[in-house]
Amino acid sequence: MKCEDRKLKKLTDIKKGHQVLVSEIAGGRGLKSRLNAMGVIPGTSLTVISMNGGPAILDVMGTRLMLGRGMARKVLVQQL
Repeated sequence: MKCEDRKLKKLTDIKKGHQVLVSEIAGGRGLKSRLNAMGVIPGTSLTVISMNGGPAILDVMGTRLMLGRGMARKVLVQQL
């Protein structure tokens, strides 16, 4: 599904401090599996700790995760 269809944004477009809900992973099986292992699955809420041009640092269920920008770009979210 495209970002415009449900007002979804790429995770890389979210500013520091905002909380979002993961709606979709726009990637293949390998990416979905890796993110699933980290707890980043559709329906999960997360908070952006840092998004400063480097890796994205996120708080997911009380755990800090770091995602490369390429991965983060494929995570589609809705702002809460």
